[in-house]
Amino acid sequence: MLIRNRFSLRCNMFTWQFRRVLLNFNTNNQWSAASLLTGNGADFNWHMEIPNTHWLHIGCIGNNVGGAFDDHTARGGPTLRVNSSVNGWVGWEADCRPWINPIVFTSAPRAMTRAPAAGGSRQVRRCGRLRASRR
Repeated sequence: MLIRNRFSLRCNMFTWQFRRVLLNFNTNNQWSAASLLTGNGADFNWHMEIPNTHWLHIGCIGNNVGGAFDDHTARGGPTLRVNSSVNGWVGWEADCRPWINPIVFTSAPRAMTRAPAAGGSRQVRRCGRLRASRR
């Protein structure tokens, strides 16, 4: 069984600090047929478009923080707890009006099994003024 919740706030009021601000809070919980908690998680995301149409992103994700059990061993035999993890991430996205724009994200996990990561990408659009017609 899986239950997901999502809460979102959106501010589209143009000010000197931002054009748009989006705030998301998401949760998910998973149970086995015997009502054993096999997974849970929550994340908090903040997205802001600044006046020069660049985007700033920041967020935090927590998985199995409440003491969940491994779903494979929950089917039979001893149940084992899974490790919890907390990841934080920050990103920047350039102006999306040109046909190519860079995107940079970095994350810092709190789990000891993973190393911090950084990555970049780009969006490429072949044409900026494509219009669909019904003729």
